[in-house]
Amino acid sequence: MIVAALLAVTLQSQAGDTALLQYETAGVRVIHQPRRVSQIVSVQLYLLGGASQLNAHNAGVEPLYLRASAYGTGSYPGEQTRKALARTGSFIGVSAESDWTVYSFDGLAGRFDSTWSVFADRLLKPTLDSASVAVVRARMLSEVLRRRTSPEDEAWLLADSLALRGHPYAHDPDGSVHSLPRLTPQVLRDYARDQFVTSRMLLVVVGDVSRSQVEAAVQRSFGGLPRGSYVWSLPPPLKPAATEIAVASRTTTTNYLVGVMAGPPRSSPDYPAFDRAQRLLGGWISYVVRERATLSYAAGVAVYERGAPGAAIYVSTTRPDSAVRIINKILSDYESVVTVPRPTLRAGAKSFTSAYVNASESSSGLASLLGRAALYDGDPTAASRKAEVMGKIAFHEMRSAIRTHARSVQWAFVGDTTRVPRTDIMKRK
Repeated sequence: MIVAALLAVTLQSQAGDTALLQYETAGVRVIHQPRRVSQIVSVQLYLLGGASQLNAHNAGVEPLYLRASAYGTGSYPGEQTRKALARTGSFIGVSAESDWTVYSFDGLAGRFDSTWSVFADRLLKPTLDSASVAVVRARMLSEVLRRRTSPEDEAWLLADSLALRGHPYAHDPDGSVHSLPRLTPQVLRDYARDQFVTSRMLLVVVGDVSRSQVEAAVQRSFGGLPRGSYVWSLPPPLKPAATEIAVASRTTTTNYLVGVMAGPPRSSPDYPAFDRAQRLLGGWISYVVRERATLSYAAGVAVYERGAPGAAIYVSTTRPDSAVRIINKILSDYESVVTVPRPTLRAGAKSFTSAYVNASESSSGLASLLGRAALYDGDPTAASRKAEVMGKIAFHEMRSAIRTHARSVQWAFVGDTTRVPRTDIMKRK
């Protein structure tokens, strides 16, 4: 009750926000939060599917298409695209994620229509000339190759290569050295023709724009698009597998260890306990390994908030043998020794309220919260209730989640392989 009251007071302080609107126009589902107190409007168009839309040959197709569109469109040829956008004072972003690609803009509410004109033209009528596509493709290839040269990034890539085998997430939405060279302008056009349908779209708008203004913009731009037959659904959960360890020897002072584990399906009653358990585990590992033992500048747990949940234990250290022993002991203690009283857990759950409030202060942050909650939870307002859900979880539920899921971890170690025997990694009772 205290958490709910705190959240209510905080949201009431955002005077000028009116009721959340949900509607469909021109076949596009729209989530619209009018916000009168800010002149900034955030628009996020979710192109649903993400990695599930991809294969080994076309990974990277959506971000390449959308980024190359900055170099010219039918209504704004060549440099006119960027000049027209610059006049609005807005920013267009492209983010390719595991479950969707977010094509977005943030700008002044008073210039919504002029920004939307450039935004929509880039999506629907890009020039995609060979030179522009080549420039963007080379840049994306460079980003992929740069990740491979970093030992830390290599550890994450190796762990993922084990954990994601056979899953749609194995295809990187940003592309690979194999797929990107295959993405010609014609491949991009063919993909857009077949896949840019309104059933794949979710539009989230936060800001001081009216429903009639949003509907007019959507109908004007997307009214001619086919609806298609796409149906959004969560991807299959990651399949737990027997622990494997990928090792890469590197002559580097700092060693990198990453362990990826599968989580329960988001629809499972075990999912909230898994999520909370991993966040608690991450804080514990960070404190003991990083602060108390001073063995690392980065140690903890990354929680994958995506359609197929998971988490990754990570540590960078000059003393991998000591760090591994500590992590193994923490995991063993988590499973059988320590306990955390329910009042302490309830108090800690308030951090989820703070995180929600902080994120929702900006129009773009609130748009992201609404969109993700709508797709992952079926309700755009679900994120505002996360603290209440997390506060009800008992430690024995969290312990059970660790016992179930932290026994199937895919590990990667990059560094001095003489410093830590392979058998010591994940060696616990």
